[in-house]
Amino acid sequence: MRTSRRGLASLLFVALVALGCAPDVEAEAEAPPAEPAPAEPEPEPEPEEHVAAAEATPEVLGTAPLTGVGIFDEEWVERLERRPAVTVKIPNDPPARPHTGIERADVVYEQETEGGVTRFAAVFQSDYPEVVGNVRSARHVDVPLVAPYRGVMVYSGARGSVRGDIAAAGLTTVTEGGPGFYRDGSRRAPHNLYTRLPEAAGASGAQPAARSQWRFDETRPDGGRAVTGRVNVAVSARATTGWDYDADAEVFRRLQDGQPHRVTGDGVIGAANVVILDVPVTGRDSHGAPVYAPEGTGDALLLRQGRAYDVRWSKAGRDAELELGDGGDAAVLAPGPTWVLLTYDGALSRVSGLG
Repeated sequence: MRTSRRGLASLLFVALVALGCAPDVEAEAEAPPAEPAPAEPEPEPEPEEHVAAAEATPEVLGTAPLTGVGIFDEEWVERLERRPAVTVKIPNDPPARPHTGIERADVVYEQETEGGVTRFAAVFQSDYPEVVGNVRSARHVDVPLVAPYRGVMVYSGARGSVRGDIAAAGLTTVTEGGPGFYRDGSRRAPHNLYTRLPEAAGASGAQPAARSQWRFDETRPDGGRAVTGRVNVAVSARATTGWDYDADAEVFRRLQDGQPHRVTGDGVIGAANVVILDVPVTGRDSHGAPVYAPEGTGDALLLRQGRAYDVRWSKAGRDAELELGDGGDAAVLAPGPTWVLLTYDGALSRVSGLG
């Protein structure tokens, strides 16, 4: 509060009266005291909240290659620069649930297998859970999806032709009997096979570290359509994958046939991105599973931060990266885990829950 010269004089007079030495008022009026020289203005201090923010904000030293999430610890940056990606094949038929560790994957691919049920290829790099499973067999479609990661593939078995594709792609394989595998006696076979992921990852030998396939940015792109409700995606005639948007966490929560996807422990699935691909199918194999042909180009839908974007996918060959594009530019994903769903026969056009 600013005080006038008249106010200052009044305060001084009251103080002197209290001490018994008040000056003559008329003399005071005839000869007012000289006004003191103005003091030099002091610089305004920086707001405390800005100082605190500057001190509290750590420096981003790197990003996780498969999620684009910033890393603030130099040791972790160096560790991820050396880590291979580890893909685990996980079944999704009812006896296989609940799953263990899948909620901590960087990328998950979901495709139809025989009988209309789906199966996952879960890719881990920034986080190696102690246990992942349960584990089932590999399929032909897995190879072009995970070959670009150039890492380790963990599965329980496969046809000879599939094993040949995996070897040709240069992936290190870990199967039952190899490092990390064990059977859980509390569950029935074949859904009782699990892997201790750090042990399986140690089998990588000279496998190179995973590299990023996609572009990430925290800023949501312009355009797109609003997610207006639960997003339902028909991955097969029998299996519908649902996604509820959690606006507080800015992730999509997965539902299995209308119910929350169950995992062991306290974790929950939170996908920063859901990518829905329309992939050509050339027929059915001897077990009735679709024969996907994920090469060439096609339509896709990207869900991130509560909006849906029409994009295109392209893949130049088995070992080439799966590219996501928006016109002439690369599509931009939100930092965090990504789930990729393979659909066919126009299922992409029937996705519900979009404005």
